[in-house]
Amino acid sequence: MTATEVAGFAERIKSETAAEHSETENSAFVTELLGGQLNTDGYAALLAQSWYIYEALERIGAGYADNAIVGPFLADELLRTAALEADLQFLLGDGWRATVAPLTSTARYVQRLEEVAAASPRGLPGAPLPAIPGGSVRWPDHPPHARTRLRVRT
Repeated sequence: MTATEVAGFAERIKSETAAEHSETENSAFVTELLGGQLNTDGYAALLAQSWYIYEALERIGAGYADNAIVGPFLADELLRTAALEADLQFLLGDGWRATVAPLTSTARYVQRLEEVAAASPRGLPGAPLPAIPGGSVRWPDHPPHARTRLRVRT
């Protein structure tokens, strides 16, 4: 896949998920998060759910690193699991894994990622595309791409 094809694919994803992005970006939770009204517990809960998703995406993605279609979307600088783990350890302590659990919606999302990946043979021409980590497609003009300073109430 050429750089032009990757850029075109990214634009297609951006346009086809615009409504979902807008809905999420304007949700009460995100408004509180970006407005500095979310407390530390709420922020830690968000990180925990993100950890479950990124752990699955990165675990699945590692199996496709050499795939001609998926490989261009994978880059080490996009990996988030280790940073999420460090943040959760800081916020919740050494035993943080025993104190968090995926929400039902998070568990369903992770399960779906695993199902799609299992149904996509690695490197088989014409096979359905495997899950591409959602965090791996970035748009320079998209506000979440920019570093956002979060103010968390303590």
